[in-house]
Amino acid sequence: MDKNGQLLTFAYLVVFFIGMMFGLESIMPLFFKSLGVSIIDWGILAFLFTLGMLFFEMIWGILSDKFGKSKLIVGGLLASAIVTLAYVAPFSLYLFLGLQVLRGVFNVMSTPSTRMLISELSSPKNLAFALGLWFSAMRLGSTVGSLFFSYVAQECSYAIAFGSCSTLLFIIGLIALIVLRRSEFLLRSEVGNMGKLETRGTSTRQALGEISKASSVYAIFFCAVVGFLQMSMIRTIVPLFASEILGASTFLVGLNQAEFTGFSVVFFLLSGLLADKIGKKTTVTIGFTALLFSAIAFSMTTDFYQLSASTILSSFGFSLVAPSLLALLVSSIPGKVLGASVGIYGSIENLGITIAPLMFTLIWSSWGLQYVFYICGIIQAIGIIFALTLEKT
Repeated sequence: MDKNGQLLTFAYLVVFFIGMMFGLESIMPLFFKSLGVSIIDWGILAFLFTLGMLFFEMIWGILSDKFGKSKLIVGGLLASAIVTLAYVAPFSLYLFLGLQVLRGVFNVMSTPSTRMLISELSSPKNLAFALGLWFSAMRLGSTVGSLFFSYVAQECSYAIAFGSCSTLLFIIGLIALIVLRRSEFLLRSEVGNMGKLETRGTSTRQALGEISKASSVYAIFFCAVVGFLQMSMIRTIVPLFASEILGASTFLVGLNQAEFTGFSVVFFLLSGLLADKIGKKTTVTIGFTALLFSAIAFSMTTDFYQLSASTILSSFGFSLVAPSLLALLVSSIPGKVLGASVGIYGSIENLGITIAPLMFTLIWSSWGLQYVFYICGIIQAIGIIFALTLEKT
């Protein structure tokens, strides 16, 4: 394997550990529930976490163009390790409100840079597959993280789960520091076949200007919000649904979250192959149809097995939508604004993630849990309509 291939493999390994970090989300609702936090308060805490992601992923993408991908990748891993360890502190609402914001800010510090790195090191004709593999690596890490951290939380304590996650992030951060520093010349000179050598010094205005020229950009952005809104619902509402309504244990909740992320490891690869074969527009449309039916299935769920089936169907739909939308955008923009553009698009994804916790916890508290799934289904139906307006590629 040449140096380009070695660096690409390492990039996917880093993405795997970032995914493990996000595997903590499977126990977060139960962690705060164990501290006596109400449904509404949990919605606010989850909202603040996603709010940090929303505003800062775009900023990190722009800074990666200016300062380089290596610094952002290493900095994100080490900063996330520190913030994650702080969750072992005694509970204070104000402290944890702040930690939620910081965790959101630093958890997405590495994601635009890893996406950009993989895009640069991959062949343009295999871009959808390469980005699908990025999502697969992320979801594989999330699957392992969900199972591991939920088991540790149930058998030991939440504090040990947070501590073990922090240790893993710190170790991979140090390894990334060494590997990426040694590969600095390659990062500057071998930027694949997409002409990304001009990525330094991008302004937000320049990036927004280039993105606005992309085909179907507004439909792409809307579809991203809709798709990630349902993903956020799976992450924030379904664990409490499984625990409070279906009586699932902490490990079973983690297992359900691992089903969503684990099956998507395969589904993301399928998505890349489908997008390259039948077109990204068709793949996105099929994905939103699956998300619609999964929302309907959740509304009729009465036991853990039905919950698993609904979750797997949702995983299939989301896995078709996410990488195809990103590939549509990346293939439409020039390399000189790639980092900023990927960061801005990441913030658009995070907008859907941010809206979901407050909206769905308010709906649950006001009208009942069933209406969460009804309204989510209606939103996915609108997503199908917008998907049909995408550029046929």
